[in-house]
Amino acid sequence: MKLGEERKMLSLTLKKRKLSLALFLKDGFSDKKLKGNYEIKLQGSNISYKLSYVEKLKDYYVEYEGTRRPPVKHRTGHLLFMNLPEEEYTLTVEGNYYSKIESGVNTGTLGQKLPVFELKLNPSMIKGTITDKTGVPIEGAEIKVKERNETATTDKEGVFHLYFKDIVNSEDVILQVTMKGFQTEETRTVVREGETIDAAIILKLKEEFNNTLINGYVIDTSGSYINGATVSIAENTEVKKVQTDNEGGFTLDLTGTEISTATLRVEKTQFKTYMSENIAVIEGEKINVPSIILERKSRHRE
Repeated sequence: MKLGEERKMLSLTLKKRKLSLALFLKDGFSDKKLKGNYEIKLQGSNISYKLSYVEKLKDYYVEYEGTRRPPVKHRTGHLLFMNLPEEEYTLTVEGNYYSKIESGVNTGTLGQKLPVFELKLNPSMIKGTITDKTGVPIEGAEIKVKERNETATTDKEGVFHLYFKDIVNSEDVILQVTMKGFQTEETRTVVREGETIDAAIILKLKEEFNNTLINGYVIDTSGSYINGATVSIAENTEVKKVQTDNEGGFTLDLTGTEISTATLRVEKTQFKTYMSENIAVIEGEKINVPSIILERKSRHRE
């Protein structure tokens, strides 16, 4: 705190307005002000305060009992409590990015000139680095948490920080990392309430990555190749449909999907729809399936 700010805060120690407590809450990782919404409770023998901070409004809703004086929000981020009886208070703070913390505060033993009390809250977060296979940091990689709203971007050192809201005990999450020129990478990890988890992710260049492919041919009952048949993964829209070429060949690209088993669906006008048995899919491997035989539809004469 700058000297000028100290003097302004001390100026509140007047004849009828004695500064009893200057409370400052810190993020335990960044040492800066808290993120998100949070709630503060200060409980004494006859006085109590409840302050609910709303990040969107950048202000507090305040409730208090046993006193006529609400706390004052100082521009340094301190909360100033005036004319408190000198005794032991229970301070409780919890926020949607942090684990709940409780501490005792004795206003009789704080500094008489500047009774500052600082409290650090530990966030639920992941600190990670993104590099290529040689260990060079990748700047500008985007990290998304699947099925949640948290996102981050790496800095010049390839470092990113992800804060997580409303973690109770722990939660399994999937991080999806994307960067132009690199293969999208997904990794599973665990976020723990009030802890910082380290993660190191290596991205592969697209040309270095082994694609997951299903290759095959489509023929009729006579053994002739069928051109223009539509081949897809049944009940799946994630993998793009393909058409067989002049020699009945096709390749389905499953790279980057989470498909572990696949059922092929083959369709062609004047032929019966074909459905394969389940095919085991192994990431990064090419799967060659036996030739698929389509039967012609029966012709009915009137």
